[in-house]
Amino acid sequence: FPKEQMRTINIVMQSYVQLLANYFTGALRIACEIEILSIEELTFYEFNNALPYPVILSIVNTEPFEGSILFQISAEISDAIISRLLGGASTNVIAKKAFTEIELAIIERVIKQMLHFFDEAWIKVIKTRTRLERIETSSQFAQIVDINEPIAVITLSVKIGPDTGVISVCLPHVALEPVSKQLNTRSWYSSSQGKKINADT
Repeated sequence: FPKEQMRTINIVMQSYVQLLANYFTGALRIACEIEILSIEELTFYEFNNALPYPVILSIVNTEPFEGSILFQISAEISDAIISRLLGGASTNVIAKKAFTEIELAIIERVIKQMLHFFDEAWIKVIKTRTRLERIETSSQFAQIVDINEPIAVITLSVKIGPDTGVISVCLPHVALEPVSKQLNTRSWYSSSQGKKINADT
């Protein structure tokens, strides 16, 4: 990944964490803090091999990106979200069992809102349209690209009340190829400045 692309991804994700923190705070009625923990380049194998079980893996399609991208929500955060939406406090379960159908249905609604804010975060760079393809709870069913494909992994540290965990976004290099030119910070900043000048004249 060129440095300019990684810089643009960082700018987009900074906007995303703000939108997401506000959403979680309002929806869950408890203070939520989210920050970017890391943005790194890995192979898909390295990312996939490190995933725990169970985990919430959302395979999504984002136009005009190529193919699929992946959102990972750790079991700790998924449990905290589900518990609070059901009116309870944190479960603090150490050994998490498989998610039930009801739990998955609840988390699916939350994920769709998360994807809406993902599109909103990208709007200054490129107009995207993200939709959920499916949810998996095991990494073996979530291979969206070849195992050697380079990916950008954005790991978000999430704190919901006393509960902590991570949300990760996996962006395969091949997915960004159709919009690679637009991910140059200089080009989209110049474009936005040009629009502002035109609007003022």
